[in-house]
Amino acid sequence: MKNVSKTIKTATAKIQTSLSIKLESYINNSNPASRSAFFTGAALVTGAQSAFAQTGGFAGTASTVAEQGKGIADSAGTIFAAIGFIIAGWGGLNMYKRSRETRDDGAPQTPITKIVGPMVAGAVLAATGAFMITGGETLGVQETDYGTVPNK
Repeated sequence: MKNVSKTIKTATAKIQTSLSIKLESYINNSNPASRSAFFTGAALVTGAQSAFAQTGGFAGTASTVAEQGKGIADSAGTIFAAIGFIIAGWGGLNMYKRSRETRDDGAPQTPITKIVGPMVAGAVLAATGAFMITGGETLGVQETDYGTVPNK
């Protein structure tokens, strides 16, 4: 039994090695269109294998991808909003620093771009994050039965 197991392991290792050498040679010596077709086919085969492995088939895979995408968008939106708030705060700190420099008729050392730039960038990033968080929500629209035919 040990010999059979060892033979199977050795054979699979040799097959993997020869396939990886042939694949590497193919990828290095083929044109870009052929490479893109190869990787597209590999992605489709992987997606199909994943779809058949799940209970719902392709619909189950699409549903899972949609749920994961929504979760990623919500998480990224929260992160964007937090980072935007921090960057805008950095601009506010620069504004405070400039106000301290100009007190008592001193010459300001902090340029205005170090104030306006982070504030605008932070506001844009925070707004993007807020849009990502609330983008899937409806604004006061509720589903009703108005206009539907009864008993149908």
